[in-house]
Amino acid sequence: MTQLGVYLGNRPQDLPAFEEWLGREVDNIHVVSGFQSWADLIDSTRWNARELWHETPRDHQWSIPLIPLGATLEEAATGAYNARYRELATILIENSQTDGPIDVRTGWEFNGDWFPWSAIGHEEAYIGAFRQFVDSFRAVSDRFVFEWNVNEAWGGMDPATAYPGDDYVDIIGMDVYWNTLYFTSDPYQAWDMLLKEKYGLQWHQDFAAARDKPTAYSEWGVMTNNAEPFVKAMKVWFDTHDVVFQSRWDSDDSFPGRLSDGSEPNTGRAYVETFSDTKMDWSLDGLQYIASYADLIEAFGADAAAGQRHYFHHGIEEGRTTDGFDARTYLANYADLRAAFGSNENEAARHFITFGHAEGRTDLDLF
Repeated sequence: MTQLGVYLGNRPQDLPAFEEWLGREVDNIHVVSGFQSWADLIDSTRWNARELWHETPRDHQWSIPLIPLGATLEEAATGAYNARYRELATILIENSQTDGPIDVRTGWEFNGDWFPWSAIGHEEAYIGAFRQFVDSFRAVSDRFVFEWNVNEAWGGMDPATAYPGDDYVDIIGMDVYWNTLYFTSDPYQAWDMLLKEKYGLQWHQDFAAARDKPTAYSEWGVMTNNAEPFVKAMKVWFDTHDVVFQSRWDSDDSFPGRLSDGSEPNTGRAYVETFSDTKMDWSLDGLQYIASYADLIEAFGADAAAGQRHYFHHGIEEGRTTDGFDARTYLANYADLRAAFGSNENEAARHFITFGHAEGRTDLDLF
């Protein structure tokens, strides 16, 4: 199941209150280093690892800038900064709380123009810099896991042109924000836009699947009090795809995404209800979804993948439910189906789609 993380603005003192509000412990904490200078980058990483978060018994998801202000990707690509990269890696290793993998994200949101490591017009230099960073960290330890991270976008540069290569990327990540300054204020339409935009959620999963790489959502956030449908759609998306971890932005730093302070009570309640249960898996069963609607049975038959795609691309915006078909009752209604399938709900849905619907069988309780 997807690990749940949170960004709290590098404020460990807020973690107990956040977890009490959520009703569970988080799996990881998103920690971000500074990038005003090399001194800021290195010193803030040391402070975060040695002091600020060292006593917090949670996994850390590290965001380590590829370069600070004043440095260039072109110089990084030559190996000029490798000694600094090795110093950063050593800091993380020496202050690690476990012997397990250490997640590191660098050069994130490179397809935008707001960070000094923007790859726009510098794609080859970005690739070279990313590779130097990874090689330098690996020279210190083989425990590091590297995330290449894209910002969702309508257009701009093609992120694929700055992909460092499968040998240098372990996880393909994306940052996703429903920002009403740029998107509609309707949660269903916002989901549809973020899913289908040129370099959006669907592009992300397709790109990663083509390379057999797991994915992550190191940052995601909402800023309105009507975001319940969007929050729930994200949960289904995470659980249905190969998502290693997700980290919501519970902070007002750079984006007004804090929910734990009660500022957006309806959305906050929806988030707690959706993510508080550590055992709740909302993976979308394409067959169960198709079996819930006669028009989908006619359109797709027993094509589970088509059912999943329809739900994310159309069903959410249309307000459809994922579990309208009652497989247990369908099996209970018919002795021949119980004899054939036992308690297999997936096969029950497949039978209803393929035969039962046309035969006039029902999932309504007959007894």
